[in-house]
Amino acid sequence: MMKNFIHLLLISTQFNNKTTMKLFITLILYLFSLSAYSLPDEFNVYVPNSGVKNTTCRALFDLYANRYNASPVYVTKEGAGGMLAMLAMLENKKFSVSCSGPSETVFNTKLYPGHEKEHKELSTITIITTGPTAFYTSYNSKFNDIKDLMKSGKPITVGHHTVANKMITQLVFGDYPITWVPFMSPGASLPSLIDGSLDLYVDTGSLETMVSYGKLKSLGHLNGPNTLNGPNITKDFAAAAAFPSFISVTTSVNNNQEDIEEMNRRLIPLINTREMINTLSLIGWSPLGLSVKASNDVINHIRIEADRLENVK
Repeated sequence: MMKNFIHLLLISTQFNNKTTMKLFITLILYLFSLSAYSLPDEFNVYVPNSGVKNTTCRALFDLYANRYNASPVYVTKEGAGGMLAMLAMLENKKFSVSCSGPSETVFNTKLYPGHEKEHKELSTITIITTGPTAFYTSYNSKFNDIKDLMKSGKPITVGHHTVANKMITQLVFGDYPITWVPFMSPGASLPSLIDGSLDLYVDTGSLETMVSYGKLKSLGHLNGPNTLNGPNITKDFAAAAAFPSFISVTTSVNNNQEDIEEMNRRLIPLINTREMINTLSLIGWSPLGLSVKASNDVINHIRIEADRLENVK
């Protein structure tokens, strides 16, 4: 690239017209500046499960592939609340990204101690979207909302697939008697949830379609739009609502900072396309698309708030 740059500068000296020469030099300087970015055309995109993060991530990077003639390779690493996907991304020495949420970026440090070093190596490229935390039960359940269920005093089984969802549920229910049932993904809970052997499942909206199909019932949601099924219980449980669900694109802090910033600049316009807005609205999510600094500031704030909590395990 440097040889070509010098060659173009030599050519520029052949111009007699100063205005033409200035325009030419401006052009080649701009072209040379593009070489500062080393984003690869092919890179891995690590996704943790088959839920909202997976759907959102694939929709966004499919748009990226078309816009930039790139070839993102989707790598699914299910389990451990997204921890496996995060670790796989960090172990990849080439530029790669993972789609993360509150668990991967904040709460997994409490559930999986010993990985503090890895969490410090995370850099958030952008927060794609924010959305609800929703509580689902069998369509045949006699309860109509969370408060109705809690008044019964009935011990319940609650399914979850991330520590963030579990922590938020704890803030809603307090000392209520709960038996926790971990799942690999929301879809894995459906047989037990539909037949009633599982009392409740906490999710971020991916089960909304099952409510529409008459298979499940929503007992309420936090931070969701009123278009979602079930009552909006945000004002009733302010402590839990203080931790919004979000989906972010994360990478290693060891990557070229200019590459991280450039990826951010490429993704933000895609996040606000009609295609992404339609994809997100189906599950009650809203597009965001924050800068690198703003995204990391938001996550650091949530970390500070989470550190004030006790017994999140």
